[in-house]
Amino acid sequence: MDPISTVVAGFGAVSKLAGGFAESGAYKANARSSMQEANVALDQSAREEGQARRDASQLTGAQIAAAGASGTTLEGSNSAFIIDQAVQSELNALNTRYAGQVKATSLRNQAAVQKWQARGALTGAILSGAAGIGNAKIAYDRSQ
Repeated sequence: MDPISTVVAGFGAVSKLAGGFAESGAYKANARSSMQEANVALDQSAREEGQARRDASQLTGAQIAAAGASGTTLEGSNSAFIIDQAVQSELNALNTRYAGQVKATSLRNQAAVQKWQARGALTGAILSGAAGIGNAKIAYDRSQ
């Protein structure tokens, strides 16, 4: 193998290394983005949960006021209805929190996979580059 071919093979190995570093960096950036999205999902679900509770509180107040305005008491069916609404509203708020936690967990798992992909890309690039350099060296030595 002539020296120019050896140099070209060496550049190919360096190119593989550079590509692997770039791919690894992209996976790491995606992992950071996924973690940020997980935090946003938790924050958003916490806000939505709080809003659901505030809405439920306003609804309960309006129902109590309507019952009082109609001249009925808060006993019997009025009471059962208001209690049922409160229970359903709380379940909705808790489901909102749970949905945020599920989404955040999914995004964190995705980030973990992306971190492993980054390590794999880097390891593969190093091994491929080293093999390319080794092959170029062997070819050069044989040509001498």
